[in-house]
Amino acid sequence: MFLNLVGMNPLVRGITFRGKEGIFCAGADLKAIKSNLDGKPKKEDVIRFSIAAGKFFESINTLPQVTVMVIEGAAMAGGLGLACSGDFIITHKDTRFSLTETMIGLTPAQISPFVIQRLGFAKGKQLMLTAAQINGEEAVNIGLADFVGNKDSELDELEQKIKTQVLKCAPGAVAETKRLIGLIANIPREEMVFKAGESFAERVLG
Repeated sequence: MFLNLVGMNPLVRGITFRGKEGIFCAGADLKAIKSNLDGKPKKEDVIRFSIAAGKFFESINTLPQVTVMVIEGAAMAGGLGLACSGDFIITHKDTRFSLTETMIGLTPAQISPFVIQRLGFAKGKQLMLTAAQINGEEAVNIGLADFVGNKDSELDELEQKIKTQVLKCAPGAVAETKRLIGLIANIPREEMVFKAGESFAERVLG
C-alpha cells in the first residue's frame, strides 16, 4: 500500500491531504460501492469493504510522519472522518462539515473512533446523532479544526507554518511521540508509565 511505503520513507517528514477543485471529500458514493460489489452485495462483502475503509483511516492515523488535512468546500460523512484521522486540520471559513450518515439510515461506523478521538464523546456524539452542519469557524470553536483561513492563500500560509515547525523537530522523536500518544487511550495508566519510561530511555541513549 502506498501509505505504508510513505510511512517507511525517512526522507518524508510530513504529508498534506488536500482535495481537488475546492472540495475535500463528500464521503463514500453508495451507488459506486454497490456497483463495485457486483450490484447485489452480500453482508460479508459489505463487512469486508467497511473493514478495509477502517484500516485505511487507521493507516493514516498511525503514520509516523505528521499529517496535515487542508479542508475546502465540504468534508461530509467519511470525508469528515478522513479529516479526523490526521494530526492537524486547516480549514477555510466557509467549509461545510457534517456527519450525514444518520440522515440516510447509516452509521458513522469506521470513522466514529477518529471523530471521538478528536472531539471527545460529548461533541462527537452531538455531531453524529444530529447530522448538524457547521462551518469552518464553528469547527475551530469546537475543536474539530485547528486553524481557519479566509482564502486559499491563508490556508497555504497556515500549512507552511506547520511545515516549518515540523522541520525543526527530530523525525524519530516525532514518530515515537505519535506512537506514545496512540497508546494513551488503549492501555492502563500504570502500564503507560513503564512504556513512557522505556521510550524516553531509548531516545536519551539512542
